[in-house]
Amino acid sequence: MKSLTDGTPFRSNNVIVNGRALVLSDTFSNPIDSFIFISQTLRNGIHKFMIVGVDDVQNYTIADPVFVEIDGYPLAPLSLRVSVYDDVNRTVTLTWLHPSDYNIAGYNVYHNGGSGAIDYNTIIDTISYPNLTWTSDALGDGIWYFGVRSISGNDIEEKNIARVARRIPLVGTPGTVGGPPLAARNVALQNISIGKVKINFIYVYGTQADGFYIYHDNGSGTIDFDTPTYTISRGGTIYQSYLTPRLLFAENKIFKFGVRAYNTYGTDGNTNEYSIVVDGVRPERIKSIQGTSI
Repeated sequence: MKSLTDGTPFRSNNVIVNGRALVLSDTFSNPIDSFIFISQTLRNGIHKFMIVGVDDVQNYTIADPVFVEIDGYPLAPLSLRVSVYDDVNRTVTLTWLHPSDYNIAGYNVYHNGGSGAIDYNTIIDTISYPNLTWTSDALGDGIWYFGVRSISGNDIEEKNIARVARRIPLVGTPGTVGGPPLAARNVALQNISIGKVKINFIYVYGTQADGFYIYHDNGSGTIDFDTPTYTISRGGTIYQSYLTPRLLFAENKIFKFGVRAYNTYGTDGNTNEYSIVVDGVRPERIKSIQGTSI
């Protein structure tokens, strides 16, 4: 077997990276004193490189291996989201997925303090892998943006700018995206069969309602607007209605009703009341029937 510099042409040179041969060229001119090999992108870790020279009759020489440590940016976390919002304690919980990168030691959490852009110069918290969740402290009012970046075992941080957002508290301009809905219109009540009431109303498009709370006083004269009696989803047209179950077995009882639209950000907050006399008594049964031929 000839050496690389003695004038014998070599059919090919192979670079073996972690046991996989990569053919560099079909033929090298001679003599060869040096050559350059540029790899494809390699994942973080220690990689073993070997050079194998092969001549026309498959004789070969193997150079001593060289070990190269790659410690670049780790891969970014996946599927970052706000998984829980606690409206009592005003906290959010972030979750994410671990990417296929064994060199990740943990994650840095960032936010914007409730306004503006995320400040990536200020680490809010560092989460050690394999933990993939983080819960904030109590948050003040504002639109909060959150970001999470992976860090390697050598404390190298990748630079993704993916973010998730949450408005704190859940209040915005009524009738707009991020705010509570506007109130229903043209609420009307109708007696339907033995003690049942149909509530009809109009709800226009673009006013951000997910559904409606129906309230009534159960004949007491006072509506508790903190406790909905019924909850209904928003229908597909502007005309909405709800038929109550049978309310009572008393005749000529006055019931009061209320209707509020709701969405993720709250209710419209109106306290309008609508009254109806509910007749829940069936007519007396006919006691006898007689028939006469004509």
